Amino acid sequence: MRALLVGEEIKMSCGAEDSVCIAEIGAALGAPESVTGTISKMGDYWMLTLQRLNVRRVEVISRYEDRISGGVNTLIETVPVAVRSLFPENVVEVHEPAVTERQEKRVKSAKDRKKLSMLGHTGIGFMVVGAAMTGFGGISHWKMGVEKSKYRKGETAGDLSKYNSWKASAIVSYSIGGAAMVAGLVLLVVDLTKDPPVKVTALPVPGGAYFELGWSW
Repeated sequence: MRALLVGEEIKMSCGAEDSVCIAEIGAALGAPESVTGTISKMGDYWMLTLQRLNVRRVEVISRYEDRISGGVNTLIETVPVAVRSLFPENVVEVHEPAVTERQEKRVKSAKDRKKLSMLGHTGIGFMVVGAAMTGFGGISHWKMGVEKSKYRKGETAGDLSKYNSWKASAIVSYSIGGAAMVAGLVLLVVDLTKDPPVKVTALPVPGGAYFELGWSW
């Protein structure tokens, strides 16, 4: 409080342009630097003068002078810009929001996630077909049990043709479905784990199609 009172006393005894006097005020307040200025009006213009002073060396570091046309609001908007111009070494940095470790892992995982090639899509197709065949095998197995129950009850007059048909259908469906699912899984794993592209060739030929699949390991 005493420093403020001393500063006010010195301020009342000197002018705004007196650098030595302003330095004494800054020293009394314990400030390393001070900014002073004047505002006057001439006609329709505001005259704004600011200066930045090094208190210890009693020297002007930077100065700002401008003639401003407009009302008081325009003058008020100009003052912050003028003050910032006195400190060109202070650059305001805009920091991006900090990215958490979990967010970094998600971004990295999304970047590293490999897209499926034709081989991977083919593997998925095999797995879908295999699942459908396996499902049909289950239906055939159920029908086989129904026909077997009818045979035991004597409803088929000793005829096992339907039972044998459903039995063969279940065996074939299970075999083909299981093989297709395994093949599809292998193709999908190879596509996701192998960096070199896998060569897949499909060409129409008379009476059918030519299919070639090759990869390196």
